[in-house]
Amino acid sequence: MFDFFSQLLEDVPETAFFNAVRPFSTTANRQRVFERLFQPTQNRFFGELGGQAARGQMPDLTWQRFLGGQDWNRLFFDQPRWDRGAHANFFNPRTRFMVGF
Repeated sequence: MFDFFSQLLEDVPETAFFNAVRPFSTTANRQRVFERLFQPTQNRFFGELGGQAARGQMPDLTWQRFLGGQDWNRLFFDQPRWDRGAHANFFNPRTRFMVGF
């Protein structure tokens, strides 16, 4: 039987991706990081499909199954500090400049 909503999640990859990362996108900085991670994540998915084909297997990995196997916290913290929004600012100044070195 045809399941419209499952097919939608496969045909429009952004819907499944942002649904998968929603529990981890708790702040605006995290949302921006995950928005930037969509394309690299999709590229890794295509790489997995290509790897299956190169091994002579029928590519049977689905986008939803691939997303379900991701460690989103690790992917977030693997990003550079600046990209994650963890940088010095007015409320978190670098003390080196406060003491005059």
